[in-house]
Amino acid sequence: MSEFLPAASLMLCGVVFLTFLAAWPKQWDGQLALVFAPGTTQERVFSAVTALDARVVRSGGMANVVIVDLDRVVSMTEIRSLGAWLALDPVIAGACISFRTIDT
Repeated sequence: MSEFLPAASLMLCGVVFLTFLAAWPKQWDGQLALVFAPGTTQERVFSAVTALDARVVRSGGMANVVIVDLDRVVSMTEIRSLGAWLALDPVIAGACISFRTIDT
């Protein structure tokens, strides 16, 4: 069993890295998913979105994710300075990563 440990570790690192690359935004304008700290208030999120000259399109797959539409190119430094942890591809962060339950 221990002979498979290096290969399994390498495979796990590769999967994590490829997942990160897939979630990384393709462009830094247009729509982005902004990930804030869990428990961030809606007022704080909307103030950050306003500071980016963006508009909220919808909420993401989790409560601390918001999909925004940007009118200009922004840097990750600017996004982080406003309290967001990450900027991700909105398709992945908005739909695929979801822990919410839907009541029908």
